[in-house]
Amino acid sequence: MPVVIGLDQAVKVLVQSHLELNQSIPLIEHFLHITYVRNPGGAFGLLVGQDLLFLIAALVVIMISAGYVHKYRPGVGTQTALALLAGGAAGNFIDRIWHGQVIDFIDFGFWPVFNLADCAIVVGAVWLCWIFAGPEQTRGVNSWK
Repeated sequence: MPVVIGLDQAVKVLVQSHLELNQSIPLIEHFLHITYVRNPGGAFGLLVGQDLLFLIAALVVIMISAGYVHKYRPGVGTQTALALLAGGAAGNFIDRIWHGQVIDFIDFGFWPVFNLADCAIVVGAVWLCWIFAGPEQTRGVNSWK
């Protein structure tokens, strides 16, 4: 979790210190840009003005993830997935507290701009779904669950 938070916040500081708001620079022409935007809502800019909802949701995700790891001592795969999920939630939580909005910068052009915390949340959530709802053979007792 600290790695996700640290990396997310470090890159956001770099973006804010080197780009003006709404400025975009190409990394891979016609495919990937770094675009500095601020998102006052949730995913896809939805639910603008619902800051308290997002702050509470992030705290709930962080507490449930930490509680699950503490109580059940899951394998490394589940711990990693939960750390990604909680770290991403914490990264965006920090933005909402410090900036009142989430700092986004990864821009593929055909998708809304997002950030590393968002990536961690999605990867962690998909990984957990795979672990707990995936094929029976992936739910067997092993160090990855």
